[in-house]
Amino acid sequence: MGDLLTLEAPPVLPEHHKRCPDCRVVKPHAAFGKHRRMPDGLQFYCRTCTAKRGLATRRANPARQRAVVRRSYEKNKPKILARGKLLRRQRCDELIARLKAAPCVDCGGHFPPCAMDFDHRPGTEKLFQFGGSELVRRSLEKTLAEIAKCDLVCANCHRMRTWRRHRGE
Repeated sequence: MGDLLTLEAPPVLPEHHKRCPDCRVVKPHAAFGKHRRMPDGLQFYCRTCTAKRGLATRRANPARQRAVVRRSYEKNKPKILARGKLLRRQRCDELIARLKAAPCVDCGGHFPPCAMDFDHRPGTEKLFQFGGSELVRRSLEKTLAEIAKCDLVCANCHRMRTWRRHRGE
């Protein structure tokens, strides 16, 4: 802005740019958050200055910040827990898909992960199966330990193995 005492005209800003009054730097509109009630639709301060101001406020009032976080968690607890469960499920599914990318132990064929099974070897103790929500509740270490007791076979070979075991072969 121009100096009020000398009545200078404010400098002309490039199109789609705005000056942050805190750091006094001309920045593109992308550097400002959205604010529907402002005439230009953008926050008053740039994102960097807004973050610095927020950090200073949080550091100045740690007890208040802890209370805010606690209230927010209690208010959104079901959403937070559901999101955590979804992320655990996705990580687990990605791990299993990567492990199932190997060829079948019996026939040597390469198949999509959905057509590959972990078959527990005879004589090993099966703690849990690899399906449904059971796998999500287990730790990564327990899951990998259980996979170590298995052979990776395609669905067809797995059915044949199971059939032979039931027949006593």
